[in-house]
Amino acid sequence: MPEFINGAKIKIVKDYDSLSQTAANWVIDLLSQRPGASLLVPTGTTPEGMYSLLSEQSADTFQGVKFYNLDEYCVADQDSYRFLDHNDDRSYRYYMSCKILNAIPTIQSFFPEIDNIGTPGTYDKFIRANGGLDLAINSIGEDGHIFGFNIPGSEFDSVTRLIPLNEETRQVNARLTGGDIPTHAISSGIQT
Repeated sequence: MPEFINGAKIKIVKDYDSLSQTAANWVIDLLSQRPGASLLVPTGTTPEGMYSLLSEQSADTFQGVKFYNLDEYCVADQDSYRFLDHNDDRSYRYYMSCKILNAIPTIQSFFPEIDNIGTPGTYDKFIRANGGLDLAINSIGEDGHIFGFNIPGSEFDSVTRLIPLNEETRQVNARLTGGDIPTHAISSGIQT
């Protein structure tokens, strides 16, 4: 039975499989009520089970659905930054392709762009201009970071911007990918 804490509906489940099924059911229920919905989606180990279950659905279920990814790694390139190549297995574009986008090609997928460095919030404006979000799926990092790489203490009115990654996060993510993790990312803000 869900309970409410500070206005948020909280549902406690017994294990990871239950978590994955519950999250997948929420997405499927949303899409049955709002075909073509827009979702803010994470990467990492937490959502993998949900993406696996969603990948079993018909591509028609996801017709017109938009996935706005929370973040993407970027690396310093002389006096500017660039994203990892989409075929680099450390890239979140690569992750999303492997976890769900290759299985459900009807999903429209978007990522924050480099222009959020010079003009923070550009991604947020793009999302709003395309109808906003119907659901934000969040996972929480070991250091408590939420909605991308918003570490504890991030401003509630933060927008998509360049984020330096702390060493703990880089080490955890290096264990997941087996590769060296960049020192920065473009990440959605809490306000996003």
